[in-house]
Amino acid sequence: VMTDSVAGEADNVLARALKSGGNSPSLIAGDMAELGPGATLLDVNPVLRDLGAATKQTSDDALATIEGALIGRQLGAKERVVSALEDAANIKEVRVRTPGLDNKIEGLSGRVSEAYDAARAVNIPKTPELEQILTTPHAQAHMREVVKNWQSSKLTDVNPFEGEAIPLEALDMLKKQLNEGSKALGLPGASTVAKNNASSINDVASMMVDRVDQLTDKYAPARALSQKQIGMRNALNFGRETAKRSPESVQLAEEGMKGLRPREQVAAKAGMLESIINRDLGGRGQRTGDVAGKIYDAPGDNVASRRLRLLASDDDAYDALESKLLAERQFNETQKYLTNRTGSRTAPFESATERAADAGGLLTQAAGA
Repeated sequence: VMTDSVAGEADNVLARALKSGGNSPSLIAGDMAELGPGATLLDVNPVLRDLGAATKQTSDDALATIEGALIGRQLGAKERVVSALEDAANIKEVRVRTPGLDNKIEGLSGRVSEAYDAARAVNIPKTPELEQILTTPHAQAHMREVVKNWQSSKLTDVNPFEGEAIPLEALDMLKKQLNEGSKALGLPGASTVAKNNASSINDVASMMVDRVDQLTDKYAPARALSQKQIGMRNALNFGRETAKRSPESVQLAEEGMKGLRPREQVAAKAGMLESIINRDLGGRGQRTGDVAGKIYDAPGDNVASRRLRLLASDDDAYDALESKLLAERQFNETQKYLTNRTGSRTAPFESATERAADAGGLLTQAAGA
């Protein structure tokens, strides 16, 4: 327990340190507010840091006080950084700490199957317009494979395209066959002739789908639901794969995000968030050291800034994230400086602190103020 004289001496040392730092109480308070919750006077006043570096060498109690005040804060750094990332992305409804978006996407599978089952049970009248499409060379060429697969899977000799009505299931199989044929011909490096053929096949598939949609209201909803699932899954994986802290990955992510629908952008951000937490931060467990530095160095770090801007929901969200990461970096610097057992003995008020019989009490005021 400090005597009145020792407590008074400690207060005087603290006051002189604050004054020597060159900042008024209002500026110090502003600096602490900018760093946010958890900030101490030690984070904003270099003289106090020097004072602490000297004081901790006077006794084990002083050292324990400093470590107790700052290491506990550091152990919560990862949780604070993760929370800051989630706040910036504004996608807490799909936080990766829960089963997350993967399960949401897979949960669509049952609805997709139900929608397609309802659509495939429909028989489509073979109208003159539909028949005209089905007799085009591209449709005929791909229809042969569909008929073969149909007869094999149904154990029948029946051609589903003959008769007055065609099972929508067979037309859906034909659409997929046409899409695959077009994709195979339109690969990068393909000849002009191949690309033209791919475009023609696509046209046939589109015309057929449009005609079928005019004849039933079951097919379009099933396709839309399937595309939603595929688009979100692809976007989630895209976010995971392009979240690396490299110029190439950031550029790829910037270009890719432009073509995504709003819900797919959410999925891509969820993938980026998951990847940054798992790859850059090493998961969600406790971690000491410069956690924020794993994903952000300083305002001039262009690659890190661009990557985090992609994750943030808007400019304000990014600015808030940047401020929190800078604060965490300052917290880490303070801890490193004051828990280094071979710290400076040149603090301006070293002689005064040596006269304080209870150095731990002084540092309790400094670290907890």
